[in-house]
Amino acid sequence: MDDHPPIQEGLRELLARAPGFAVVGVAGCGAEALAWLKDSPPDVVLLDWFLPDTTGPQLIPQILAQTPRTKILVYTGQPDEAVTLAALRAGAHGFLSKAEPLETLHRAIRAVAEGEVWADRHTVARYLRELRARVPDPVGNLSADLPALTPREQEAARLAAQGDSNKEMAEKLGVCEGTVKIHLHHLFQKLHVTNRTQLIRLVLQQRERDPHHTP
Repeated sequence: MDDHPPIQEGLRELLARAPGFAVVGVAGCGAEALAWLKDSPPDVVLLDWFLPDTTGPQLIPQILAQTPRTKILVYTGQPDEAVTLAALRAGAHGFLSKAEPLETLHRAIRAVAEGEVWADRHTVARYLRELRARVPDPVGNLSADLPALTPREQEAARLAAQGDSNKEMAEKLGVCEGTVKIHLHHLFQKLHVTNRTQLIRLVLQQRERDPHHTP
């Protein structure tokens, strides 16, 4: 979604040429986007931060409420940490500057489509620290109605929630990175999430629903 027609058409053409990509629609404003998303929800929405009738923080929750399986990659000319953090807080799955080369855009779209978070690692780490400050014990706070996790999955959940990379998790668990990916795959399947930030958001939602929890 972009409110500049030349940019819309340019991106449509460039992405359509890339193997594995299909552009299912374009929109120049938030209202237009929400209208076509009802009929043709895509795997990934490429979203500009500023649109004529709305902004990212307002539109992202609306998109996710309407099409919760759609991933959102914010693609903007405002590449600073404050905007990136605002995008992640709003529920975006990734953030990329328009100054990045086309190859990076392709990689970011594919990564977000597969459930990864795409943003500067230091900013993601800061965002995870913010979430962890609200959830001192990520796994221990999961309510009893969620599927039981194995001890290995619990440990993987703790490490993932504290922002460890797959390599760091492998070193701490004493396994290879491939095994870490398997643990995370099973963990995310059980909890119906696709990445670390969604895992912590799930915990926050559970705590907010817990009548015994006090902020």
